[in-house]
Amino acid sequence: EPKSCRCPRCMSAFKEFLRQRYPTKEAAFRRFGYPDVDYLMLTEWDVYNRPQDLETVDDPVLQEWVEFRCRSLARHNGDFYDYIKSLNPNVTVGFNLKGLYGSNRMWLNGVYHPFFDKRCDFMPFDVGGMNSRIDERTGALISEIRSYKMARRRNIVCEERLHDDLHCAVHMAFDGQRRFPGYGLLGGPSQLGGSRVITPLTEFFRHYNDRYFVDVDNVADVAVLRSWPSMAYSIGGTLVPTILMEQVLIQHKVPFDILTDDHLGTIERYGAIILPGQESLSMDAVNRLLAYVRGGGTLVFTGNTADYNQWRERRASNPLRSLMPAEARAKIAVHREGKGRLVYIPEIVPARTRGSSDEFANNPEIEAPGSPGNRRLLPSQWVL
Repeated sequence: EPKSCRCPRCMSAFKEFLRQRYPTKEAAFRRFGYPDVDYLMLTEWDVYNRPQDLETVDDPVLQEWVEFRCRSLARHNGDFYDYIKSLNPNVTVGFNLKGLYGSNRMWLNGVYHPFFDKRCDFMPFDVGGMNSRIDERTGALISEIRSYKMARRRNIVCEERLHDDLHCAVHMAFDGQRRFPGYGLLGGPSQLGGSRVITPLTEFFRHYNDRYFVDVDNVADVAVLRSWPSMAYSIGGTLVPTILMEQVLIQHKVPFDILTDDHLGTIERYGAIILPGQESLSMDAVNRLLAYVRGGGTLVFTGNTADYNQWRERRASNPLRSLMPAEARAKIAVHREGKGRLVYIPEIVPARTRGSSDEFANNPEIEAPGSPGNRRLLPSQWVL
């Protein structure tokens, strides 16, 4: 936004999308306050009504537009995928989706990786400034680890140019390598320039790769849930606690997976599920998570998690916090629920906002995460 298309063809497709999702007058009225989607109008942007001024997407029509754009792009690419495979099933098909960064890619780019499940064999990242390193100014650890984790849960291989030892090590540890009939190994050390790097580490990669890194799955006791409405309908605010919580796990070497809503049926495999500021959850998702806790799991949730339903309508009572002792809601608290535990963390505080003693608090190049005018959490802000 504001560059997404409003032509008659796109508007007609959008209305058909809404009719299929809300086929009855009752369903349409509950969602939009109108019984017929033909009456609905999509926001028109102008100098007085700018998308860059939004902090959250509260208009139900605009919320549906975000999902329509993501699903349309995924379906369009899926048509390419199916057609190419019909010509030659031994061809691997990839899309330049790129990965998970400090911006709302559903809102900005119409890209939501789960919609490409089983319709994408590989994807590159190739985003400038994301090479694995320690930021010299802030000490933040910067890497594509999140992108690898998202891709791996979707069975998508990441193709990267392995330009140095550190990049090679990250790729070796986190990429999900797969063999494709008629093609060979995708994501291995021989791909995209890996053979150009001659160091002891890359030689180790080549020698042991097939034995230890091919056709294997993650072993993780912890998972971070990124729910669609929480991540899509918050322009930047939800990204802050999510990225910083993931950063804690990365830097403290806790193996974890990144899950989305469609993974809620498989969460029993994890010892703990973390909801970092996942403000919008359906009641079905809440009940599924509570059943997991009562069966023996640990659920860690922070801040405003579950304050809203799946349409970002504020709840009268938070179904997770209401289970916590009233006197403990302003501090970190643990509550036994069935065989498991609920752990509540009131707030994840970005490091740079802790006071003037912060080594980069006065750096004019770094805005406060989530502040007006800044809808991105820059890699240099990924500080514990």
